[in-house]
Amino acid sequence: MRRVAFGILLALQLALVLGLLGVFGTVRGWLPRLLVLAGAPAAIALWPFVWTAATLAAAAVPVAAAMPGRWLDGLVGWQLVFLEALALLAPANLIVTDWLGPAAAPWAWRAVLIGHIIAAAGLAAWLRRLIPAGVLGRVHIGIGLWLEASVVTVLVIAIIYSGLSQGPFFWIWLFGMITALVVAVAWVVPRNRLGKILAHATLVLGCVVFAFPFLWLVSTSFKYNEEIFVYPPKWVPSAPPAVRRSPYLTAEPYRALQRPEGIDKSRWQRLRPRLEQAVWAKAQQTKLLTRTLTGPIDAEDVPRTLSHGLLASAAKGVEDRVWAWDRDEPIVEAVTERVDAARVAEVWKHVHRSVALRDPRVRDVDLVEVALGPAQPAGTSATSLPAAGTRAGGHLHLWRPGPNAGTTQCSRRAAEIKPPKKDEKPGKPAADKKDSKDPLLILYDFSRGNRAVAYADLPLPFASDRLLSISVPMRQDRSWHKLRFEVEIDGRLYATEDQLYLGNYRWQDITLKFKDKDRRDERDEGVWPIVKTADSGGYAERGKFRLRLIIDRCSRWRSLWNKYTDSYRRAYIATEHRWRYLFNSIYLVVLNVLGQILSCSLVAYAFARLKWPGRDVLFAVMLSTMMLPPQVTMIPVFLIFKHLHWYNTLKALWVPSFLGGAFFIFMLRQFMKTIPVELEDAAKIDGCGFFGVYWRIILPLMKPALAAVAIFTFMGTWNNFMGPLIYLNDQRLYPLALGLFEFKSQYGGEFGMMMAASTMMTLPVVAIFFLAQKYFIQGVTLTGMKG
Repeated sequence: MRRVAFGILLALQLALVLGLLGVFGTVRGWLPRLLVLAGAPAAIALWPFVWTAATLAAAAVPVAAAMPGRWLDGLVGWQLVFLEALALLAPANLIVTDWLGPAAAPWAWRAVLIGHIIAAAGLAAWLRRLIPAGVLGRVHIGIGLWLEASVVTVLVIAIIYSGLSQGPFFWIWLFGMITALVVAVAWVVPRNRLGKILAHATLVLGCVVFAFPFLWLVSTSFKYNEEIFVYPPKWVPSAPPAVRRSPYLTAEPYRALQRPEGIDKSRWQRLRPRLEQAVWAKAQQTKLLTRTLTGPIDAEDVPRTLSHGLLASAAKGVEDRVWAWDRDEPIVEAVTERVDAARVAEVWKHVHRSVALRDPRVRDVDLVEVALGPAQPAGTSATSLPAAGTRAGGHLHLWRPGPNAGTTQCSRRAAEIKPPKKDEKPGKPAADKKDSKDPLLILYDFSRGNRAVAYADLPLPFASDRLLSISVPMRQDRSWHKLRFEVEIDGRLYATEDQLYLGNYRWQDITLKFKDKDRRDERDEGVWPIVKTADSGGYAERGKFRLRLIIDRCSRWRSLWNKYTDSYRRAYIATEHRWRYLFNSIYLVVLNVLGQILSCSLVAYAFARLKWPGRDVLFAVMLSTMMLPPQVTMIPVFLIFKHLHWYNTLKALWVPSFLGGAFFIFMLRQFMKTIPVELEDAAKIDGCGFFGVYWRIILPLMKPALAAVAIFTFMGTWNNFMGPLIYLNDQRLYPLALGLFEFKSQYGGEFGMMMAASTMMTLPVVAIFFLAQKYFIQGVTLTGMKG
């Protein structure tokens, strides 16, 4: 463990040296140089530094494992002193580069950089002779701890704040605190414990760096799409609000109101309240907000939320040079000029959350769809028209609150705020028009109960036995409360089979399909099956049906769970052959692991323990097959399997494992040669034959090596993509790797679902490694009993 930690520390030091040298020769401006002098190159280019360190660690760890301990200690110590000298000479290097100026020839910059390296090396040699060994050791450990603490701190800040633009004073204070803490620890803690702390901290840092892509994968599966496509990136997924009343206003779409680059922080903080007041006044002049808001929305939330959203939307289009003007009035005018009726309506659409409905549509068994509203499809017969007495606005007026009327209300006021048309006066209520298309708002207040119910008795334009599905245009409020639909028709009660949630805030069709009339799974298209319940419905009016909408309150933790698992639920629903993919992968993994263990161990036993003519020659021939690229043998092997009629079958993916693999045979042979021959001789004296020795003596002593073979085979088979792509054509035979590719071709734009599916495929590999890491490490190191 000490050598691994020293190797990682060595890689971090090399990456930091390369970063410092690159920064000294290329960076301009006082802020980046200040960060360099403060010892924070990771704050300037975080990810290049991290991935450079990770790449160097892949080479430095084996070198540290093979190097003698005395040389390793000297190399790490000398490089630490060189790094200190490099940082001490940084101010002189910056002064020289400033004196040269940007017009200097490239050879001049290279000469300065080479001179800096030579001077740092000389200073490092002098420091190693000047400082006592005990003090120098503490300094080395302290620098290592400081480096690790700085990298972790910068990573945490980048994740929390989605950027590193906190200003120079913040970084000076932060790295000053880290330096003071590290100096205190290095001075108080005994040196032997300091070494252990450094080793463990280095290993933890390496684990965090290498596990970060997986953590990003998991966190992305918890996000909305609008959280993924943002800059600066948002690392931590947002939590849903605790919604008790709807409709409501939220500033979530405009929460990341960034300070424009052309204005300093103090002036922005002073000018921002004035800008919000100005944009709110301009929004009121559009006369789109004159209608009374129906529902439990707090009157104070409207100007606060809407002004914040208008400022965030309008400030994006203002040029940087405008923010640098000396006077505030021109800046305020430039921002307010961008506020008009269209922008107010757009911002309102994003900050306003409500549950809203439009007139549903019904479809018969012949797939003829009829809208239960004023607009009817062309060519419909008189029998398919809505019932007499229907108002011009459709059937939305038929909706009523359920039994708990104190929790639920139905209203058509203030459902939408739209920019006026050219021939329309702003501020005229849309509800005054006879052809109003305002949707129906479902208002609920869970402070009075935990369930909201609304229902409507709707006409049915054809016979009830011909009804196949009901499509409900709906806008949700993204509260992540439970949603359920019930349909009562001819005295029978049907309910949604799946649990739905209020997780969207855009208009979408929710189609309720009678499962007993069509059993096709179309949930990925928004078609949800409804099944007959044990309860009998009390509504049996001829020519009509009752549609009931039920919203059940969820706690804050349950809403959080609903939001974070939504991508996983949708990915599960969208995968038609999900269980076949899983079964095929498990089937191939089991057969390949058994085949490789059995065949490779038998062949390795023959090469390691049995003496027969031509053994060494055949062993060399077998090793030479490892030199052949798989692309060379791909076509001949495919032709052989096709001639055997194994194309589009799973045989081509597991039968070759029973023929052995050159790498595993070589690894097991080397492991067997470490087993004492005396054990084999004793078994032969007791009457065991060759196979008995193999089964009773060799295999039990080879568990670590066999575990390594099983893990390697599992990972290779589980992640195998090229083999199934070549040999399989039937989607029902796809393993998970190829099934994920097929999933990507259909839902490539749904990144949350993609990350969820990728996470579910990756988790078994991670779990297997952690559960079997002991045998994996023992098998790879090829240790065994010594005679």
